Amino acid sequence: MIKNYLKIALRNIGRNKVSSFINIAGLAIGIACVIFILFYVQDELRYDRFFKQADRIYQVNVEGNLGGQEFLSGTTPPPAGAALQTTFPEVETYTRMFNASDEVVRSEQNKQVENYFTERNVHGVDSNFLQMFDYKLLQGDAATCLLRPDAVVITEQMAKKYFGNSDAMGRILLFDDDKKPFTVTGVLQNLPSRSTLQFDMLRPMISYPAVKRFSWSWVWTQMITYVKLKDNVPNDAAAVSKLESKFPAMVKQLAANAFRRIGQPLDELEKKGGKYLLHLQPLTSIHLYSAGVGSNLFPNRIFHHHTGLCEFHEPVNSAVCIKGKRSGHKKSVGLVEVAIDQTILYRGLCVHIYFHGDRPVNGVATDEFLQPDLGQNTFFRIVVFQL
Repeated sequence: MIKNYLKIALRNIGRNKVSSFINIAGLAIGIACVIFILFYVQDELRYDRFFKQADRIYQVNVEGNLGGQEFLSGTTPPPAGAALQTTFPEVETYTRMFNASDEVVRSEQNKQVENYFTERNVHGVDSNFLQMFDYKLLQGDAATCLLRPDAVVITEQMAKKYFGNSDAMGRILLFDDDKKPFTVTGVLQNLPSRSTLQFDMLRPMISYPAVKRFSWSWVWTQMITYVKLKDNVPNDAAAVSKLESKFPAMVKQLAANAFRRIGQPLDELEKKGGKYLLHLQPLTSIHLYSAGVGSNLFPNRIFHHHTGLCEFHEPVNSAVCIKGKRSGHKKSVGLVEVAIDQTILYRGLCVHIYFHGDRPVNGVATDEFLQPDLGQNTFFRIVVFQL
């Protein structure tokens, strides 16, 4: 019986070479696209999950309205992290990053300049940064390597760039025009590509005078702040939202003097419709859900509302429909979008990708084999069905 089916299929392909080629090629390309999309989605969903306690680490974001200007920022004022840790027992610790401007870095030996480069990825961090974010250290101790004000931790790539194959530990790097010396106290393995945080060198936060100068300010939002919740604290969305609801009272109490100092008391600001709110964003969601706070939203970056495989195959589907109508065929095999009109019903493997509230066609049985959680208001579904 199967042999007869194969003979009939081959005869039909021979009679309708063009339409058969279009359908088979479309099916093959469609399946290949689905496989690539699956791999890509899987890769995107793995960002930042290699940290041991990634599910307990949150980035602090600021939502505000100052002077009629609405903003949502992933950078915070310097005191935010310490204020959260001191005020709320749920917060175990915090750490911060400061993105410095471009810095000229030199390596020197025997008072002779060997190499100098302009580095654009040097960050100031708190001394506990490598304890919260447990990147692999090839040399040095995560607990102590950033305690000295003249310390610098570099990646394996930077070590090779400045010192070649020789040992970088204990070597001196000179920063900026005044050639301020910093000692290499740690060498990191090159950072994973699935890390949202990317840097080449880390310097202690205390080595940046600007951070100390604005340590009082709640409007100098130049720090990226991360907090880690204690192990016994629930970290589901409802619990985090409940914790966030307590933040406004803390801001009113601790930031009042800073706002008065710049001539914008918080009470008057709120009366004019202004606001200054802190939010917690899970570390594992930053890569996908940071639209407006320094990154792109994942669905909008790959597709726009209703794109991908279906739109990619729109010309193929049109060609199949036209061929079917002209030849009087009532069915076809291939990758189509459910082509239905008054006289024609196409039959075959159908693959759809839906975003932002779209749903499968009513009355069609579906087999959902991928539905990652991409947010409350976002619907992502790859559907395979047989008409």
